[in-house]
Parts: sequence; structure tokens; C-alpha cells
Amino acid sequence: MLKAPEIEEWLQAEIFRIYEHNSYGKYLGMEIVKLTPSEVAVSMKARKNLMNIFGGLHGGAITSLADMVMGLACASIGKRIVTLGMNINFIYAANLDATVIAYAKITHRDHTTVIAEFSVFDQDTDHLLAKGRGTFFIIGSIETHIPLPE
Repeated sequence: MLKAPEIEEWLQAEIFRIYEHNSYGKYLGMEIVKLTPSEVAVSMKARKNLMNIFGGLHGGAITSLADMVMGLACASIGKRIVTLGMNINFIYAANLDATVIAYAKITHRDHTTVIAEFSVFDQDTDHLLAKGRGTFFIIGSIETHIPLPE
């Protein structure tokens, strides 16, 4: 069995440094669980302020998690990107206090775009919550010490 390639140490450190300034991800309670060039995982707790009126985790929160994990997948190959578009299919609802985890992998890349696929699961029940794909425009490469807002 082949072992997943390791992300370069400087790149991983830079991604975590950049992520520390991601106020939206922090507001939603997202945490990076896994970061390799072949797979990225991000988790989030289904808190009361993220639930819809029917008691399930809001689709907007799941979509934000999906966008974040795919963006980190692009970062894991050294690319700075912006989202061009994404599609998402909601399959099952997560309940209050569930730990939700999203996985993403790159399925295509060229000089200007990257395509990634994602799956979101309820980690406690293993139910598939959502699945989809995103297309991202490459705006540059990640380099050390990109200036960030305070």
C-alpha cells in the first residue's frame, strides 16, 4: 500500500499560520484535522447558533465547511485560490452537538484552475451529510510569510 505524500514542512507551517487569521473559520469553530497533498480534513461542532429552524445543522454552515476544506486542499498543493463555483448535494441532517467532518481531495489541476471534491460526514453516526465539487481559480502560489491582516 502506498503511503500518502507528506506536505512540505514550510508549506504546512505557512498554511497553519494563514489559517490562524481566518476569523470566519474560527467563528464557525472549524479545526484542521488532516493536511496532506492527497487529502485534507476539517471538523466543526454543530452548535446551537449554527442550527436551522428544523433542528439540523444549517446548509450554509455545511457549505462553508465544504468551501474551507476544498480551499485548504488547494493550499496543500501550494496554490492560493478564489472559489469560482461549487455544487453541493445535501443528503442527511446533523443534530445539535454532532461533530461534523469534511474531507476533500484534488481531482484536477492545470495552470489556472483546480477542481476538488468533498464529502461531509457526521463523525458520531458516520452518516454522509453532503457531497459535491468546487472549481477554483489560481491567483498565485503560497510563499513564506504572506502579509496578513492584524
